Amino acid sequence: MRRPSCSSEQRKFVEYHRVLFDDQATVEASGGFTTDRLLKLAAKVPGLRGEAFGSAVRTMKYRAFVAASDRAFGEAGENSLDAKREAEEAAQS
Repeated sequence: MRRPSCSSEQRKFVEYHRVLFDDQATVEASGGFTTDRLLKLAAKVPGLRGEAFGSAVRTMKYRAFVAASDRAFGEAGENSLDAKREAEEAAQS
């Protein structure tokens, strides 16, 4: 429940989201997005890692926002991450 919301405080949401998306399959196959893994991936985004970001991830500051986002996504009946991945794979073929 600690997705890229913390990164918005540093105005790095898009960059961090891209890193998470790019690493999603590997991460999900090896235990998911743990606190340590989220912090490690944040290091790939210049200027993101800092005390404010680390604290927001460790305390799950944006848990309510992420839960609401997940509910809205589910209610929309879409699985856009899989659809996007399929579209990207089709475009590369």
